[in-house]
Amino acid sequence: GDAEGREVDAITLAAEPWARLARDGVPSARYIGIIEQGARELGMVEYADELAAAPRANPSRWLRSVAGAHGVVSILLYRRGLNACLAPLRSACYKLCYGGDARWRRLMCEAATGALLAP
Repeated sequence: GDAEGREVDAITLAAEPWARLARDGVPSARYIGIIEQGARELGMVEYADELAAAPRANPSRWLRSVAGAHGVVSILLYRRGLNACLAPLRSACYKLCYGGDARWRRLMCEAATGALLAP
């Protein structure tokens, strides 16, 4: 509901059981920032403060570029009705990126994800 307790329509996404992670990944800084801003605009200051303190993913510039190229490929496949072929690849990349906190693992994950997503 909203700040006054009224029901609102919303759309959420859910992963297929085979693609679910053992723990949630860290949302991107952009995503959590949008949610935080919306919470503040709705007067949900306490929730917005919690969001402000939450960890945020900050992928490297290189990985963001590769992900952008992947987005272009995804759109082209979607327009041709072939988007389902990317689902296992996306799931594998997500698990790689959010599988640990060690810096060396993060760098390896970014390299592996970049190789998998490169068009």
